[in-house]
Amino acid sequence: MRNLKEKGFGLIGLLIAIAIIALIVFGGKSFFGRDKNQIEAGNDAVKQAEDAAKSEREHEIEIQNELNSSTDVNYQGVYDKLK
Repeated sequence: MRNLKEKGFGLIGLLIAIAIIALIVFGGKSFFGRDKNQIEAGNDAVKQAEDAAKSEREHEIEIQNELNSSTDVNYQGVYDKLK
């Protein structure tokens, strides 16, 4: 039986406490690191979507300008560009 005058942790208790603290610290770092990567991926996806929308608007304007500039409409050419 332990003597009541002994205070503090034993070696096993100290190792368990260090292991728990290490899990909390390194587990938290990997969790927040994963969120950062997801945020960066989301930002990249938004930028790609904005670029695609801009390209589509430019393409529509180009087709509209061709339709407005010509009195003789080449329907096959317009159809090919819309594909």
